[in-house]
Amino acid sequence: MFHTGEKYVQPPVLDYGRIFAQSTERSPMVFILSPGADPQGDIQLLCEERGMMSKFRFIALGQGQGPKAEHLIDQGTKSGHWVLLQNCHLLVSWLKMLEKKMELMKAPCVAPRPVSRRRRDSSRGEEALGGFWGHSDRFQ
Repeated sequence: MFHTGEKYVQPPVLDYGRIFAQSTERSPMVFILSPGADPQGDIQLLCEERGMMSKFRFIALGQGQGPKAEHLIDQGTKSGHWVLLQNCHLLVSWLKMLEKKMELMKAPCVAPRPVSRRRRDSSRGEEALGGFWGHSDRFQ
């Protein structure tokens, strides 16, 4: 009998820091999880490493949670919060509204406001400003 080996039956370990580094301010990170997976602890650790715990919000979706989640997304868009939506499969009817919000986030800002985040521009060795839907504390 042929054995493929342990590495083929174990789920891969996600490097949330690497995923974050590849993301942009205008596109959400979406994770499709297998049953029983819970990335909240790893994402909270990433928030701690980035100094974002005070701006980290999360909500488990279910009956009646759509308006609360929408409020958190609006808050995050305005204030640069990170929002973790869990159990999206429990609120399928609400996902169309979420999709519309995500599309609006990709649109360029009409009048960008000053930003509160700073990032190191390694090519020039000087401080540069960046933005997250107008303003954020996300560091790169």
